[in-house]
Amino acid sequence: MQYNGSTAVFIHALWENVMTKCSTLLAACLAFGANPVLASSFKESWTLHEGAYSLTFATSVLGGATEVGSFQAIDGMIAKDGSATLSVSLDSVATGDDLWDARLRFLLFESFRRPSAQITAQIDPVALTRLKERRSVAITLPVILELNDRKGRIDTELDVTLLADDIVSVSTVEPIQLDLSDFNLLAGLEKLEGSTGLKIVPRTDIEFELLFSAETARPAGSAGEISLEACAKRIATIAGTDQVYFTSGSAELESKSFPLLDAIADTIHQCDGLDVLVEGHTDNRGSDEFNLELSDRRAAAVVTYLAVRGIPSERLRVKGYGEARPIADNNTRKGRWKNRRIEFTVPGL
Repeated sequence: MQYNGSTAVFIHALWENVMTKCSTLLAACLAFGANPVLASSFKESWTLHEGAYSLTFATSVLGGATEVGSFQAIDGMIAKDGSATLSVSLDSVATGDDLWDARLRFLLFESFRRPSAQITAQIDPVALTRLKERRSVAITLPVILELNDRKGRIDTELDVTLLADDIVSVSTVEPIQLDLSDFNLLAGLEKLEGSTGLKIVPRTDIEFELLFSAETARPAGSAGEISLEACAKRIATIAGTDQVYFTSGSAELESKSFPLLDAIADTIHQCDGLDVLVEGHTDNRGSDEFNLELSDRRAAAVVTYLAVRGIPSERLRVKGYGEARPIADNNTRKGRWKNRRIEFTVPGL
């Protein structure tokens, strides 16, 4: 049985729970063969880093384009016994098209009947025993997804990376394919097709990247004992979990960008001596001159936001590239969405 992207989010929580278990139940972890050095690296509890997560899905039209969407509202917890639960709001689906979002919510998911998907799992701490040594490990985690009154088990391969003692990244190794028939969503799919006149592939690919922080992590503004390389990797991971959003055709930041930018600011605060280059990029719609100016203004808007959060201006640089450095095909909607982006790089690393 295939698995939904929502499950991915849950998985992240599970991993964090395992780490929690290793710190609070060291004896139990040792009984499973856990490394005491690893166990001492984890705190009492871990939470999904606000704004630093991405849970995406792909919708394909037969003979047509593939569109990418995401879920913007996720809530979860990890208990001391290693059990984890995750709730993904189906109302929070976002594709960049308000009409399409409404159709997904009301026709496919029928979120007015079942507003969320639930994920539960139990993780064995022995799977993470070499994380402290290797910094990154791959594990296969079985999770239970409950969606549309159906339950299914999905065995998912994940990459877990220890960015710092208080930050862990969990991400899918390969896209996870979910068959809509496994979760009784074909009737909703027929309604969606009837409303749009499209023939939609009854499967979706799910990918996710989640960042978890120890609840006892250093507060924003405090300097930490983190290497510049580790800081750069942490910023890249946070930035890779979501986009920075602007009002169409302008450099006005949308409020849904604030949590991610706050997470970036928190990390820069903790990394003494770290300078950051904020790069602006656009798709190829519009003139070269307009896109270059827009990319400059958008990067500058991000720097202004970070400065308000207390980052000294001398630690931030701005560079706009316009449409000159695409990372995807500008002939597709998905490609243009990927090309309209802000990147954060650390010069010299």
